[in-house]
Amino acid sequence: MMNERYISLRTFLYERERNLECECKIEELEPIWFCTKKNVKRILHQLMNRKCLIYIPGRGRGNISKIIFSRPFKEEIDEYLQQCINQGNLEEVVQMMRSPIPKSWLVDATGKIHKMLGLHTDTNEKDILHALKTREITTLDPLRVKIAFETHLIQHLGDTLIRYDEKSDRIIPHLAHHYKADHDYRAWTFFIRKGVVFHDQSEMTSKDIFFTINRIKGDSQNYSWLVDDIERVNCLGPYKITIHLKRSNPFFIRYLAAPTFCILPAHLNFTEQEWIGTGPFMLGEKTQNKLILKANNHYFKERPLIDEIHIHHISKDAAETIYFTVDKNEQTTKTSYHSIDDSGFQFLSFNFNRPLLQKIAFREALFHVFDVQKMIVELHLEAKESSSFNIGRSKQQIRDVTKIPQLLNQSEYTGEELVLFHFANDYAINAACWLKKEANHFGVNIKLYEASYEAFYESDVLEEADLLFMGLSLFSDKHLAFLSGFRNKALIFNQVFPEEAEQFIEAELFKFEHSNQLDEREKMMEKIEAYIRANYISLFLYHPIVNRPLDSIIRDVIPHSFGHLDFTKLWIEQ
Repeated sequence: MMNERYISLRTFLYERERNLECECKIEELEPIWFCTKKNVKRILHQLMNRKCLIYIPGRGRGNISKIIFSRPFKEEIDEYLQQCINQGNLEEVVQMMRSPIPKSWLVDATGKIHKMLGLHTDTNEKDILHALKTREITTLDPLRVKIAFETHLIQHLGDTLIRYDEKSDRIIPHLAHHYKADHDYRAWTFFIRKGVVFHDQSEMTSKDIFFTINRIKGDSQNYSWLVDDIERVNCLGPYKITIHLKRSNPFFIRYLAAPTFCILPAHLNFTEQEWIGTGPFMLGEKTQNKLILKANNHYFKERPLIDEIHIHHISKDAAETIYFTVDKNEQTTKTSYHSIDDSGFQFLSFNFNRPLLQKIAFREALFHVFDVQKMIVELHLEAKESSSFNIGRSKQQIRDVTKIPQLLNQSEYTGEELVLFHFANDYAINAACWLKKEANHFGVNIKLYEASYEAFYESDVLEEADLLFMGLSLFSDKHLAFLSGFRNKALIFNQVFPEEAEQFIEAELFKFEHSNQLDEREKMMEKIEAYIRANYISLFLYHPIVNRPLDSIIRDVIPHSFGHLDFTKLWIEQ
């Protein structure tokens, strides 16, 4: 293993290095190694003992020291990478990809590194899927999760009582083998499968369902709307439970398919490092830089066909180097791209706490400013313009730039700076920069506010943001997703809706829940979307079409909810 401190030293001094020699002050090395001057000297002597360098200390306080390295840095990196690749040591390769070395140095090895990724069989005959993620995994707590990918992972770790079947648009039994409702949809009784075990081999019973529901009721502002109607829960035996509601709600059964209702064991306190559920995968490891899922051999339904999933955290630069600079002569398998066009939509939301944004004329002006078709072309987006939550209902919207000056004048806009919140990923950054450029062209002054995914969990974002460039990924159950989009107060844009709009939408959603007819609910969804468009409550932008690169030997690539892939169905053809 190459010493991380040595890599950070070489990277730090690389620009000033001449013929393997460079000069520096000891004080300069304290921040890169996060240690005192005394420890800096100790580390340098350790590297000398390993024959990595020669350290010649400067005489007197503050004098410059000299460091002479044994070999060219790139030569050492190339040799070490080749050694790791030959040994199949992906862990060390990924660590190198996280290090601050110039990412161009990875180019020569990209083909070989690419072959180490994807799905392959190790020496123990385990099929392992390796994937890269350019950000850290956030929370996997069902009560606090707000990010689509993390929710997708939770769906593989845990199970719900019932599931939504997209093909038939109906609810099917899962942990419960049967369910029934009384005549007015206020009492829902579930008959639980026997012999279902958690990852720790304890049996799941009605007490675990009771515990999970109470956990949501007692500790979830984010998802309180899912349990607000629950009046009480009665365990009628270890394999039978009834949920009583305060009011009639025919749609309630679909709530229970939401990932929030993944059943957790009553005898354990939930911890993210030891995620215990009943799902097809178990949590093998969760660190800052790596997440491992392992197939659950005791799963009550069909076991996953692959054995493990390893998700590695690396930098954006390293990921782009690996995926977009592959040496074709090194490839032994072809890369196929699986297109997923049902992965949600991007939109612009307004902070209605701001007086300027309460003016419909200003919001309409921004609608005409942001020509989505132009945006798709100029940013080379794989996308379809959005006018709806549902890509199937979306159509191109007509914009008229000649209206912009009059609308801005009508709104009494005088050049105030507006802060646009966006996430710190390439797609969001590029889109936000484009939005700023277009706005400036028409005299609207926008400042960009780049936030990490962790900031999505912080309540003070709205103190800074005027505009929110957001994305919403959808459940496979589009009607539940529609409800969640408005009711889930964990979503930042839901916290700043104008009161009048909130009242109108909530009245329609109440009727929506009480309709048993799919066509009726679709019409109500269209009515709400038309209201949003007519009043410019939010601006629909586009539906991204996601292309996921996978080796062609991977079979049964099936879309899952939130625009991701169903890990339980993947397998390798050798």
